[in-house]
Amino acid sequence: MCRTDLHVRDGWFAPAVPTELPITLGHENAGWVQDVGSAVENVAVGDAPRSSPSTATRTR
Repeated sequence: MCRTDLHVRDGWFAPAVPTELPITLGHENAGWVQDVGSAVENVAVGDAPRSSPSTATRTR
């Protein structure tokens, strides 16, 4: 978590970035896909996705 993530959490960028939880923030994301739902077609278990610094993605 970095300062920008805290600003997003606190609503500084509310018009551009949603703050409803759960949400994955930031530009320091790392990891591997552990599981996918039955409707997922473009990501597989073991993939190492990345996000750009301007991306916020919703997760469940």
